[in-house]
Amino acid sequence: MKLLDIFLILILLSSCFFSDEKDNKLKFVNVDVNDFLGKYSSENSLILDVRTVKEISQGYIEGATFIDFYSDDFDDKIKILNKDLTIHVYCKSGGRSKSVAEKLISSGFTQVLNLNGGFDSWKKEKKFIIPEYTNKEPEESVIYNLDSLNYIIENHTTLMYIYTKWCSPCRKMSPIVDQIKSDFNNLKVVFVDADIYPGMLKRFQSSSVPTILFLEDSKILWKKNGLSSYKELVESINEELLVL
Repeated sequence: MKLLDIFLILILLSSCFFSDEKDNKLKFVNVDVNDFLGKYSSENSLILDVRTVKEISQGYIEGATFIDFYSDDFDDKIKILNKDLTIHVYCKSGGRSKSVAEKLISSGFTQVLNLNGGFDSWKKEKKFIIPEYTNKEPEESVIYNLDSLNYIIENHTTLMYIYTKWCSPCRKMSPIVDQIKSDFNNLKVVFVDADIYPGMLKRFQSSSVPTILFLEDSKILWKKNGLSSYKELVESINEELLVL
């Protein structure tokens, strides 16, 4: 075999190798409106709206989590999203969301879908548009300072709920935790906003919101990340209260 032929074969093999390596690299997926909705699961997915508050006020996709792409703490906020979820990201027309999708992939998210055409394309389909966005406070409005929080977990059996106001799963969890607070008089239930106290997730060895912890004498007896049903929480709480 001629040296030239061998050289050409080596180039071809090298090209195939690097092509495979490139193809195997994780990438986000661009989808249309139907696929964006069709691939959504309330248990395993999160819809991420990266538009401004002014844009959101004109309408948004039901169940969305709101993080403004232009906010100074954008990177910090996406770090506390659950990496096990499929992220459905959109903006006004698709430009910002592509940048966010790339950022999510590079941050360790493995399943990211970007809505082609953004909310503009969604509006044309007239699906699940909520006409008005309001930054409603959670029903519980009590914010514990750190001294109060430390005193409570040192002296009481405590259920701690770490959340943010912009997180859609948190908005679903808040009324459930409110109900727990009403139903268990022998349990201290505290709400901790991770935006106000950003060190809380690290302190209690969690990486995403919502997080619920059951503590006794400042020790974590159990911890749940993500959405939990009222029934699931009640069963777990009663198991611990029977022992204590």
